[in-house]
Amino acid sequence: MDFISIGHTLKTFGVKGEIKVDIQSAFFSDLEKASAVFFVEKGKHLPYFLQSVKTGNHPVILLEDIASKEAAHRFNSKEIFLRISDIDPAHLESDEYSDLEYGALIDYLMVDSNQGEIGIIEAIEAYPQQEMAVVKHGNEVVLIPLNEHFILEVDEDKEVVLVELPEGMF
Repeated sequence: MDFISIGHTLKTFGVKGEIKVDIQSAFFSDLEKASAVFFVEKGKHLPYFLQSVKTGNHPVILLEDIASKEAAHRFNSKEIFLRISDIDPAHLESDEYSDLEYGALIDYLMVDSNQGEIGIIEAIEAYPQQEMAVVKHGNEVVLIPLNEHFILEVDEDKEVVLVELPEGMF
């Protein structure tokens, strides 16, 4: 089953377990129609069924079986995926969704030449200045710039990205 990143969670909203999300506008209607969203946990896309979706500048979602602010906290700053089959094909061709230069690095292990293992690249996000890897580092999700200055080597066989990040990045 193929998945596509449509955005990421921001933070909890209210006390009933709702979560504010930042979704690429091309995928708003797909999110409203979807029965479930997916989050990467332990290297797999796990489904969470949607109880409700409130649209707006930043939509708010409520997941089934998540009924408190405390329970929703574990979803803060997580990449949100839908199944490709849940996406209107016209939205995939939208100008807002373009192929990322480093998109193939999702699920690769990022290793710094000085600090060692950083974590698995969970997603790639496009920012105006450059693409950023979304990496779970310990208990935190961090954004790491991707460019030819930091990437030393990509080993496709081992699915490892060797980088040399500026001192003090962590």
